[in-house]
Amino acid sequence: MTHRHRGWPAVTAPLLCCLALAGCGPSGPTTVPVAGSVSFAGQPVAEGEIQFRAADGTSASWAGPIVAGRYELRSTVGPKRVEIIAVRAKPGAKPKPSGEQVVNEMYIPARYNLESELTAEVTEAGPNQFDFSLEPARR
Repeated sequence: MTHRHRGWPAVTAPLLCCLALAGCGPSGPTTVPVAGSVSFAGQPVAEGEIQFRAADGTSASWAGPIVAGRYELRSTVGPKRVEIIAVRAKPGAKPKPSGEQVVNEMYIPARYNLESELTAEVTEAGPNQFDFSLEPARR
């Protein structure tokens, strides 16, 4: 039986590649899964976006889509100010004969987005399940 000796390059080249790739992982802050539901006036929000912003405004925001009243995203840990944005066709608006789109409106009140009163405490231990039941603007 004959053995071919490939030498050290055949053994060490793959090892060096693995070591080089080990340092090429994702960088940046550690994030954890966050999920939940969003309803408006008792109905699931069909489409929208939810943002988890650092309560003190010092770090990045983390956002994800709302689909059929549910959302999933990743966020850093800590206290968050939550903003929810959603648009829909303006009630009573009809498609224009020229083919222009129907006028949309942002129907979620400002107290849930630009002037948000919503908060969440995202923790490393989880479960980080946050459900938001939004109500129409106060009159």
